[in-house]
Amino acid sequence: MSYGFDAPTGRYHGGDPTNVGLGFFEQQLQAALRYHFDSADTLSGFFVPTLGIPQKKIDEDLTPGTQLSFNWGLRKNFADGRGRLALLGHDTWQVSNDHGSDADLVRSKDQVHAAGVQLGIPKYGLSSFAMPSIVRDTGRPPC
Repeated sequence: MSYGFDAPTGRYHGGDPTNVGLGFFEQQLQAALRYHFDSADTLSGFFVPTLGIPQKKIDEDLTPGTQLSFNWGLRKNFADGRGRLALLGHDTWQVSNDHGSDADLVRSKDQVHAAGVQLGIPKYGLSSFAMPSIVRDTGRPPC
């Protein structure tokens, strides 16, 4: 189990789509599990749940809703460890409503889902990765 936080660094102005920062502190609780399906470590998987609890945004009466994220993957090593193929993914759900007078209470909760494939040659430090992403559009920029 681990704890982390995001600090409101980077330029942020309420409603500006070119923001670099998030405009709020966020507390994060995270756990991680990795499992090796065989003793030779040719097949393994991981699962990392994270609970993000944002604080009130700077210069806005808005506290974004809590988010639950899962990072996950399944990796297969082959050719005596010289090759690697992995299926990786990320899923995030906003599990509580936004609060404050600037919150858009009519909109649905945010969701982001992505999955991809990674092919690597660890011996030479080579890796190729492709991950298409699906964003459930709520008609507003992500927090």
